[in-house]
Amino acid sequence: MIYVLVVAYNHEINLTKLGSDFKQVVFDNSTDEAIRNKNEKYCKDNGFYYETVKKNIGLPKAYNYVIKKYLKDGDWLSIMDDDTEISERYFSEVNRLTKSGDYLYYLSIFKYRYRRYGPKHIIDVSKYKVKPTKNGEHAEGYLLGINSCSLYSAKLFKQIGLFDENLFMDYVDIDICFRATNAGIKTETIDAELVQHFFSKEKHSYKAVKNRLSIQKHDARVFYKKDIVNGRLRKVWLYHKDIFKFITLYSLYNCWFWCIPLMFVEARKNTIL
Repeated sequence: MIYVLVVAYNHEINLTKLGSDFKQVVFDNSTDEAIRNKNEKYCKDNGFYYETVKKNIGLPKAYNYVIKKYLKDGDWLSIMDDDTEISERYFSEVNRLTKSGDYLYYLSIFKYRYRRYGPKHIIDVSKYKVKPTKNGEHAEGYLLGINSCSLYSAKLFKQIGLFDENLFMDYVDIDICFRATNAGIKTETIDAELVQHFFSKEKHSYKAVKNRLSIQKHDARVFYKKDIVNGRLRKVWLYHKDIFKFITLYSLYNCWFWCIPLMFVEARKNTIL
């Protein structure tokens, strides 16, 4: 069975019904009770599974909740994201791969700006050395991609464990890809090019950006404290490099004057977005 998971947060869901090969699950992280009630009714009316613990527990805990409750041996989990434009080809490819694929997980091909694509090729996990791609061609091996439209076999989690619940929203995909690579588990791309709308590359209020950055700082600190990447100085450098990148993007797409106050934003987990 293929479970298709969408994690909702403080918005009313509107999902396209998929075929009988897919079981659609909504995990509702909404903190607004009225929205949760509407989403629960929507799922009941449309035959979707609905789960919530009535608060925002972050992405990894939501993913793991569904994995532990629903996935059995032979099942698959496809993780969706509201910010992704999904083609019909994606679902036909997912259906094919779960029946005849050779890998334990698959990553989608995403087109970014400046002729760059994802996923990237992992060259050396210990140094966080990756090779960017400049085309949307099929790839296989040790890859680094985002969780949106990723596809995981239940067998993968038995081998490397579940998603890291110390993280809240960011670095979740990097962590799982690096752990799989360290375990010698290769992956492959899903032959369907998709488009992702990243928060950091769109206009938002200063409050929204500040709160989003606080989570990114928290998750970056958690991730770079791990033993995955070697060397304390390298970890410090990579952390500050990532945060500077986010601050630059937020300032570039919104207001350059934000760059200075954003540098002093505190790292916090589970802030209101």
